[in-house]
Amino acid sequence: MKWRIAIPVLSTLMVAYWSWAAPPSHAKLSSIKNESEKTMKEKYEAVGGRLDAFQGTNDPSCIAQIGIEIDSLPLPQKKDPEWNSWREAKLALWLKALDKIYKTEDPTFDPEDVPHENVAPPPGTVVSAGASPDAIKDPELRKQYEQAIKANAEKAERYRLQKKLREIDKRWSLMVR
Repeated sequence: MKWRIAIPVLSTLMVAYWSWAAPPSHAKLSSIKNESEKTMKEKYEAVGGRLDAFQGTNDPSCIAQIGIEIDSLPLPQKKDPEWNSWREAKLALWLKALDKIYKTEDPTFDPEDVPHENVAPPPGTVVSAGASPDAIKDPELRKQYEQAIKANAEKAERYRLQKKLREIDKRWSLMVR
């Protein structure tokens, strides 16, 4: 008889303790609630605003993130009379994002012109490719080598950006069809 009473009391005490001791999760719930309460118009405008703010950057992940956001924008059910309007709005965002990519792409980019893994030092030095510039005693040759290393690093960055932009372009072009 004592155990029948003790178990409900014990479980009530445990629930009360964990309710008091657990960190408040209402902040998480309110952010989820606020996100779900946003109207479709607000969601579309927010993504459009981020897309408008995007300027050609050396970080293609920015535009890729916008693509993920566009893709996740909700559409009403097909039977909804405004379905076509929302579908057109989503397509317009995709086309605008593709236009941003086209404007950032370099039309002269040659994917075969790959940057060097190690830059060769200028003639007249006794160090091998990839050696530290400090290993070159002649200040003029060292300066040439440092400039070549810097130019190759910039080329590698441009190459990475242009390759990524073309990958995103290809993937998105297939999605928009």
